Amino acid sequence: MKPRLDLLIHPGLPKTATTWFQTGVLPRLPTVVNIGKGGASVEYEDVRPVSRELRAKQYRVFSEVHDGESMYRRYRSSLPDLLDYRDCAVDLLARQRSHREIDGHTVVVLSDETLGTSGGIEVNLGLLAGLITAFRDALDDEFDVHPHVVFTVREQKAWLQSYYAFSSRHLVNRHPDVHKFIAEGATDPQGGVFGMLHFDQTFQMVRLALAGMATVRLVPSEILSTCGGSAFVRQLLHFLGDEDPVLELARMVADELTDAAINAAPRDGSATIALNRSRGAFSINSAARSFSAITRRHGPVGALTRPLRGPLRLAYRAFFETRLNDLGTGRGISVELSEEDSATIDEIFAASNAEFARQAGIDLSALGYHCA
Repeated sequence: MKPRLDLLIHPGLPKTATTWFQTGVLPRLPTVVNIGKGGASVEYEDVRPVSRELRAKQYRVFSEVHDGESMYRRYRSSLPDLLDYRDCAVDLLARQRSHREIDGHTVVVLSDETLGTSGGIEVNLGLLAGLITAFRDALDDEFDVHPHVVFTVREQKAWLQSYYAFSSRHLVNRHPDVHKFIAEGATDPQGGVFGMLHFDQTFQMVRLALAGMATVRLVPSEILSTCGGSAFVRQLLHFLGDEDPVLELARMVADELTDAAINAAPRDGSATIALNRSRGAFSINSAARSFSAITRRHGPVGALTRPLRGPLRLAYRAFFETRLNDLGTGRGISVELSEEDSATIDEIFAASNAEFARQAGIDLSALGYHCA
């Protein structure tokens, strides 16, 4: 009888306690094979280069859809990268199981926000389905594979505040203030980042797209701040029995973490983050967008620069962020929503929240969500 392998794919959303899970919980679970963010921790020197390689391959597979690019061309061009990524992940899995002397039941976790948001959830669903099938094809001879997809979500006002602050700090925010950011989103609430926050539609879309391939859950990240780390981890690892040793250890680790507030929804409804407000930050923001535009071009320039887009963009931003940090001017900003902006967001998502609460059987109102 083949040993069971549970594959947990956690595609975000970002700003929903993903960092807490990836860097706080997973590295402390020695019998869990982590092939996503934070995988191959410093304890396992022999597999760290593979982890970095895996991350680069994953970025290529789930990179953004370029302006004007055919979705069909995207899928066709992604296929070799997807299989290459799969092979690298399976190799890492084999090495980690051997290194950690894991026999029998294996839990594999792939947690990375890139999977859910680069190009949009609806675009990446096809790639997620392809990834699940590719892993099954590679592992079915040795394991009884059970895939699970768990999205973590967050109350929309808190998420938008956190997203705005994060994107400003990382020089990708083109809005001078949060009010204009909310106003633009309200003009097209089904597009952009606002479109990701209609959780009833996301839940139904993911469930239908992956029907028969994986179990699907959407978990409110507020469970972490209201019920504690143990309850939150229980939802993420819902496929494990209550007495499973992996779950028992994960719940113990989650309860012992002293930094459980990482990415948790702020109780006062505000988000604060360090941000350089100098004019240089906004001029560099424009330069960063220009760099991304170059890599999107068709023709020789785009063809040459596009494969380097991810690593170069990260290095580009890191360089300028370091220079801005050295300036040390205007280091703090508090992102707070006006009553008008809060009311606008509540109106956009109230009906969606009510429907999602019904679909998932969750009392979202008790977790701070506005429901119609």
